[in-house]
Amino acid sequence: MGVTEKLVDFIIKTNYENLPKEAINIAKQCFLDCIGVSLAGCVQPIAKIMESYLKDVGGTPQSSIIGLGIKTSSTNAAFANGTIGHALDYDDMIFPVIGHPTVPILPAVLALGESTGATGKDVLLAFILGFEVFCKVGAATSPSHWYKGFHATATIGTYGAVAAASKLLKLEEEQMMNAFGIAGSEASGLKQNLGTMTKPFHAGHAAEGGVKAALLAKKGFTAAKDVLEGRFGFAKLMADGYDFGVLDKLGDQWDIVNPAPFFKPYPSCGGTHAAMNAMLSLIKEYDIKPDEVERIDAGMNPGGVEELIYTEPKNALQAKFSMQFCLAIILLERKGGLAQFTDAKVRDPKTVKLMKRINLYVAPELTESLPLGWVDKTASVKVKMKDGREYRKTADIRHLTWDELKSKYEECASLALPENKLRGSIDVIMNLEKVKSLNPLMECIIK
Repeated sequence: MGVTEKLVDFIIKTNYENLPKEAINIAKQCFLDCIGVSLAGCVQPIAKIMESYLKDVGGTPQSSIIGLGIKTSSTNAAFANGTIGHALDYDDMIFPVIGHPTVPILPAVLALGESTGATGKDVLLAFILGFEVFCKVGAATSPSHWYKGFHATATIGTYGAVAAASKLLKLEEEQMMNAFGIAGSEASGLKQNLGTMTKPFHAGHAAEGGVKAALLAKKGFTAAKDVLEGRFGFAKLMADGYDFGVLDKLGDQWDIVNPAPFFKPYPSCGGTHAAMNAMLSLIKEYDIKPDEVERIDAGMNPGGVEELIYTEPKNALQAKFSMQFCLAIILLERKGGLAQFTDAKVRDPKTVKLMKRINLYVAPELTESLPLGWVDKTASVKVKMKDGREYRKTADIRHLTWDELKSKYEECASLALPENKLRGSIDVIMNLEKVKSLNPLMECIIK
C-alpha cells in the first residue's frame, strides 16, 4: 500500500468511537485556543483587509467569518479564518513538525462543518484526523523540510486540512486520493515571509487549499494518487530526507495526545518563548532593572536562531520574530502579552536602546543536546549587570494549564465578543460532542 493510500485508508476507516477520550479533550482545547486567538485577530489590521477582500470577491453565504459577522463561501471562509487565526502568531504549535497544526485545519473544519450541517462529533473527528495527518506527514519530512526554508504550517497544513475536509465530505477512496493529489499542488509557503502579513496568509491558504481540493475531488476532479511519495512528489522535492515509516503508527500513538500541542503564553514566535521564560524567571528572582543591565546573551540551537530574523524590528509583526524585542519588552514591562506587542512599543526609544544590548547566538551545548526538530524547546539566557554581577538561566517552553488557557481565551475573546457570547462559546466548545450542528457555536463567535 502506497503512502498516500495508507493515509486515505486510515481516514476512511476511523470513526468517532475509535478516538481516545484524551484526544477529544485536547481537541476541545485546540478549538478554544484557536477560536480565542482568531477573535483577537479579527480586530487587527489584517482582518479589515480580509473583510474588504471578501466583499470584492463575493461568494455564496455558506460559512461564517469568526468575529466579523459575515458569511461567504466555504473556501473563502476557510481562507479568511485561517489568516485571521494566525494574525497574532498566538496559536498552538507542535514538535517535531515545527509548525502550527490547528490554524490550517480548524478553519477548514468550521467552514465545511457549518455548510454541511455536521454534528459536533463529526467536526471533532475530522479535526483530530486532520491533526494526525499533519503530524505524521510532518514527522516524516522533518526537520529537513523546515530547514530547506518551507513553512510547515502552510505546506503540511494543507494535507491536514484536506484530510479533515475529505472526512467531513465523506469522500470515497478514489475521491480522497484525488483530493490529496490536488492538495499537493496547493501546498506552499516560504519562511522568507516570516514577520509579514503573508505568514498568517500561509495558514489561510492551507485551509482554503484543503477545502478546495476536497470539494473538487467530490465533483470528479482528478490528480496523482501518489502525491506524497511519487518521483516528483512532495517528499522528494521538498525535503532532503524523509521517512514515511512513521505512518505505521497512525492512530496507534495519536500525536494530539503525545507529544500534544503547545499552547502559547506569548503572542510571538515559539522560538522566543523559552528565553522569555528564562528572562522572566531571572527578573523575578533578582529584581533586575533595565538600567542596571549591561548585556543580555540568549543561546539556542541553530534552528531557533535561524527563524528569529529581525534584530532591529520596525513593527509588531517583525517583533514577533525578534529575540531582541521579546527580551527587551519582558525586561521593561515584566510581561509579554497582547498589550506589549504593538508598533508603538517596538518603536519606543527605551525599547530600541535596550534591544541594542541583546545578543542571540547558537549555543553549542544546546546544539548537541537537542534534536534539530525541537528548535524552540530550550534556550539559555545570561544577564551581565553593569556592576559585574552575572545571572544565568536555562529554560524550556511552558505549557499552559486548563485554567490559564481559559484565561487566555477570555482575554482574547473579550476584544470582539460581549460577555454573554464569550461565556456561551466556552460552554459550547466544552460540550461540542453533544451539539447537532455548529450553529450554536457559530452564533456565539460572531458579532
